[in-house]
Amino acid sequence: MTNNLFKYLVTFAIVILFISGCKKNQPVVPAVISFSTPDENAVFFVPDTILVRFSIESGSKIRSVRASIDNTDMVPLSEQVYIYPEVNQQQFEVALPVNAMAYSDSLKCFIHLMVENEQKTTNAFRYIHLSNRSFIFKGFSVVTEEELNNSTLYFYDENFNASGAYPISGRITHTATARESDLLFLTSAIPDLLTAYRFSDHQPEWTREPQLPYPEFTFVQYQSPFLYFGNGAGQVVSVYGSDGTQVVNTPLFENFYPTGMAVNSTKLIIGYQSRAGLSSRLTTCYRTTGSLVQEYLTDFNLVFGRKSNESEEVILFGNTNNVGNRVIFDPEANEIVSTQSFNIGIIKQAISIDGRNFLVNSTSGLFRIDSNSAEAEEVYIPENEMMDMTYDPYLSRLFIGDGSQVLIFSYPGLDLIKQLEFNNQVISIATRYNR
Repeated sequence: MTNNLFKYLVTFAIVILFISGCKKNQPVVPAVISFSTPDENAVFFVPDTILVRFSIESGSKIRSVRASIDNTDMVPLSEQVYIYPEVNQQQFEVALPVNAMAYSDSLKCFIHLMVENEQKTTNAFRYIHLSNRSFIFKGFSVVTEEELNNSTLYFYDENFNASGAYPISGRITHTATARESDLLFLTSAIPDLLTAYRFSDHQPEWTREPQLPYPEFTFVQYQSPFLYFGNGAGQVVSVYGSDGTQVVNTPLFENFYPTGMAVNSTKLIIGYQSRAGLSSRLTTCYRTTGSLVQEYLTDFNLVFGRKSNESEEVILFGNTNNVGNRVIFDPEANEIVSTQSFNIGIIKQAISIDGRNFLVNSTSGLFRIDSNSAEAEEVYIPENEMMDMTYDPYLSRLFIGDGSQVLIFSYPGLDLIKQLEFNNQVISIATRYNR
């Protein structure tokens, strides 16, 4: 009895397996996705919210829909929005907010829909173009030096009207702005602190302390979307300007501190000064990882640098033995291409007007330098010590901090547009923009 039952079960199982093997595989039917709007290759100016309408036909239940705006590397540029449809739902509408792009003013990308039904995940794409809206001048900030190592931060709107004044504990040492995030970055000494202030409501967004054993910030520089800052301990750190999240840091060079940097497409070129003041170096690091590529020993002390318009070489301004210099440096060959000295005293600050023309603040005055001819032309003699300047490229205005006043000139005509008076010395000026 038992043997017969066993034989029966074995035979039954074999028959079932045979029948199952004879059955044809059920076809996998993907969902069919159709875009209604926007049109193929439509152009959008961002920041904006892009409304996407589409329909889905599916032979099985739709579990989820994911929608985003992606670049050609499949990196989302917008929020990723998830939809969990109702039964038999076919028509859909989703709003995708897109912020301004950091690396390019115009970009081909696509709307990416990913639909999962009970059988298969289906992707659909529609190409569009994104273009950044132009920046608009929205005002500026001024920092003055107060007694007992304190400072005051003033905000002004686009019509030069004051919109707020705030005391700050510590002396402000460096400033930078992030146009995309509408943030003002300030570093202070005693206490040593890096703070990001919101231009919109004048409140702190995030803060960061420097590294030991030399807790000081030696420079700050914004290169969208990253804020780079030098630590007195001998290192450069990059963070996302919007929230202060650390991205990369360069190797630590003990007994040296970074004085400034230039950025080309792939590398960071950083100037270091020894704490004993006896030597300097230009250090090249990879932009994405911060790892060291090579070093170049020099007597040149970097103050300001930027990429050349024509190549990956960088244009550097600084001093050698208290003489102002302009240096062209090739980070690929790790060599100085050319050096030009100027009889203008020690260079304290330099800003770029258009990548070819530069304004240089030195101990002798304010000079315009053409990077092609390398000739220095005096354009302004300050009445007092000139601590800071900045340039508005959209309205061609030059802001100069001369003693306890801010002078706003047209450029290049240098006609005085506005003069602001303060009780104490002006140490910082920063312009504000948004889209």
